[in-house]
Amino acid sequence: TIDENLYDVILDIMDEKREDLEDWEEEQEA
Repeated sequence: TIDENLYDVILDIMDEKREDLEDWEEEQEA
């Protein structure tokens, strides 16, 4: 269904955002 596809897309985006945030936090500590 559309809802399942949307959920997968949101999870993919959240994973990417989380990785970006982790990289950003490492830069802030340096």
